[in-house]
Amino acid sequence: MVALGRGQLPEIVKVVDTNGTLRYASPAFGRILGYDPWEAVGTMYALELTGYPPEDLLVGGKVKLGGLIVEEDRGRVWDEVQETLDGGRGFELRYAIRRRDGRIRHVHEHGRGVCG
Repeated sequence: MVALGRGQLPEIVKVVDTNGTLRYASPAFGRILGYDPWEAVGTMYALELTGYPPEDLLVGGKVKLGGLIVEEDRGRVWDEVQETLDGGRGFELRYAIRRRDGRIRHVHEHGRGVCG
């Protein structure tokens, strides 16, 4: 496997803390979303993606993130994430969400469960 240096990754890499605040955004964040990654760090980018403030999306919040996934994708996304978490692998998903304003936003997500 070829290791890519920082700044060469073709996909967005981000670190979001438990408050929903963006703590790191790779250069692809800017290329793909049009935001300067250094300016985005410290912001609550969840609002831009979903139309909801981060506190509404946290556990116990007003909105369940899974509920934003369009119905035709919801079951598949759940199943794929559970399968990869059970196997200790990462996942790559493509699905659509319905924003607060009703618009559809397409998501390409890579993830890995971190247990600690």
